[in-house]
Amino acid sequence: QPFAFTPGRGVRFWRSAFWGGHPPVHGVNVVGRLDGSVEPGKCVVVSAHYDHLGIRDGVVYPGADDNASGVAALLAAAAWFRAHPPRHCLLFAAFDGEEKGLQGAKAFAAHPTVPMRDIVANVNFDMLSRNPAGEIFVSGLYANPQLKALLDPLRAVAAPTILYGHDHP
Repeated sequence: QPFAFTPGRGVRFWRSAFWGGHPPVHGVNVVGRLDGSVEPGKCVVVSAHYDHLGIRDGVVYPGADDNASGVAALLAAAAWFRAHPPRHCLLFAAFDGEEKGLQGAKAFAAHPTVPMRDIVANVNFDMLSRNPAGEIFVSGLYANPQLKALLDPLRAVAAPTILYGHDHP
């Protein structure tokens, strides 16, 4: 899913004039679909971004945590669900341009590969890791508390320990 954007668009300070004279930047989202076995018309998006910071001021940011870890989880989920067909359609979306202001996700939302009304949820993998105490945080429940009912049974038996938080305003 190719897209283009102008960096700095909407910026309200001196940099907006700088970016205004630059040509658009091109990006590509990689999207795959796995049809559901029971409700094929309702889709869950499983996403991660594959861009990273690169080199800034001579410092290399290789992207292993942000976000090769998320892409690895996305690919592992795709492989698992290929062998274990899901109830709902799954759209696996590897977004470009996240580090430039969520540009790939915005392009996908503007031109989804299925009607937006058919997307029931988005599970996004970004910077996946566990801390030394063997804990991992699941964010997003502040805005979507109904998802706790789905996660609580998994949380009761999972290793590493699943904690909720880091998403309260």
